[in-house]
Amino acid sequence: MVAADANVHLKYMILSNARLYFEIRSELDMPPRETRNSNNKDASDHGSAEESSKQSPQENVKDEPSDERPAAAGEKRKKSPPPDNANKASKATEDEQATKTHDEDPSKSDASPEQILKFLLSDAAVDMCRPKDELEDLEKRGKDIKTYAQLLSPFEELVCAVVLSRPISHRLGLRTIRTILNPPWEFTDAESIKAAGAEKIYKSLDDARTQHRGKTTGEIEAIAEAVRKNNWHNDLEKLRKQAKNKVDKERDVLQSSIKGLGKTGLNIFYRRIQWLWEEAYPFIDARTQDSLEKLGMPKEPNEVVELIDKNWQDLEVDDSGDFKDEEKKRRAFVLLLERSVGADLEKKSEDILTAAAKS
Repeated sequence: MVAADANVHLKYMILSNARLYFEIRSELDMPPRETRNSNNKDASDHGSAEESSKQSPQENVKDEPSDERPAAAGEKRKKSPPPDNANKASKATEDEQATKTHDEDPSKSDASPEQILKFLLSDAAVDMCRPKDELEDLEKRGKDIKTYAQLLSPFEELVCAVVLSRPISHRLGLRTIRTILNPPWEFTDAESIKAAGAEKIYKSLDDARTQHRGKTTGEIEAIAEAVRKNNWHNDLEKLRKQAKNKVDKERDVLQSSIKGLGKTGLNIFYRRIQWLWEEAYPFIDARTQDSLEKLGMPKEPNEVVELIDKNWQDLEVDDSGDFKDEEKKRRAFVLLLERSVGADLEKKSEDILTAAAKS
């Protein structure tokens, strides 16, 4: 009886050990549970990227097939190259490919500040810095209409600065300027604005399909009133004399005389007027510095002046008008700033760089 019980117990132990053996083998032959679960996930699982980012760097490294073979008898095992050497070789290949692509397709890194300067001051750059609807307007109404890209009087510049200082798009701002400076409105001096009155000024802004019509109407009226009241005229020369040609004083007088004219509007005005008012030259506001930086151009005023001086003989500068060389250089300075800002606002900076590199 005891022997029979011993045999039964022995058989039970053998069967239990065998089952344990096969369970262990089964677990060893199968992939880890986490891997199995991830293989069964639906491809649209949005949590997968987040989960993988939580894994340790070691868990994200895949096993790469080895190029090594077993060493033959009497042969020393060949060591794989150190990781640093492999990385250097890979980096060298990438550099060669980058150089090849660089040579075949010039990019912005190819354009030097001198090339960018020359291109921005060329006729080829003008249309690249305009909104699309301005190009269409010029095509429809002719090249003789007034635009912000042309020479304007100090009074017109002041009106334009107020328009552009409103929180509207570049496209809307330039369309408003074209509308109010050209027929049938032609608000080009204080007298025409005074004669029109608020209702017609508002109507002109309505024709431009712009925003903030009420506030802009009031500010345009305020400019005309200040000019008439102080007898400044269109050239604003009496204002300069009143301020003794000191920029800080000029800005104070303008801001105190024209309701709604703030720092942004004054910066726009002085960025443009400095080619005529040499006391303000050279001036680059922070907004324009950002645009210059996107083009890889110097952003400090004296550095830009020096760049223009060094390349003056090679620049395309409009010779029309009875201007001295120093005035022409200041005008070139202003055009460079304006076209840099225009290209930036129209998201054409990359196109400018590509064209400059090929010029």
